[in-house]
Amino acid sequence: MMVSSCAVFIYLPSLMETAMSKSCSKLHLITRPSCLPMDCCGTISLAQLADSAPRKSMPKVILKGFIIVPEPDLNAVKAELINHKRLTLSEPGCLVFEVVQGTINPYRFDVYEEFIDRDSFERHQARVKSSAWGKVSANIERHYSQQSAG
Repeated sequence: MMVSSCAVFIYLPSLMETAMSKSCSKLHLITRPSCLPMDCCGTISLAQLADSAPRKSMPKVILKGFIIVPEPDLNAVKAELINHKRLTLSEPGCLVFEVVQGTINPYRFDVYEEFIDRDSFERHQARVKSSAWGKVSANIERHYSQQSAG
């Protein structure tokens, strides 16, 4: 096998990341972020950016259920939902975010969310409270269940 660049593989509890450097032909395997602070090319590796303290892998958080939108709020909720989805999917730790309007009951929206861990989910909840979505959705009736997986 011919390796044309330096690849640094760093094990993080819930992520596997690769850093590439064009000037090296060696393959490096790192099992803990603190093993190699810098790759052989003299560039800062992802290990330096990661917290070097050992971390316990945390289960992902899954939220599923539905919301009922009051008739007077429906148009505003549908309009802001586009932005809310975009912002949520761009949050670090968000794996899945789906909100689908019902076909039989247009005031019902099915919700399914997955976050890599509890911290990511709680950061999402905190952001939502002070967002435009938080204001527009204040009167929504929420029916959710939460579980941890993995």
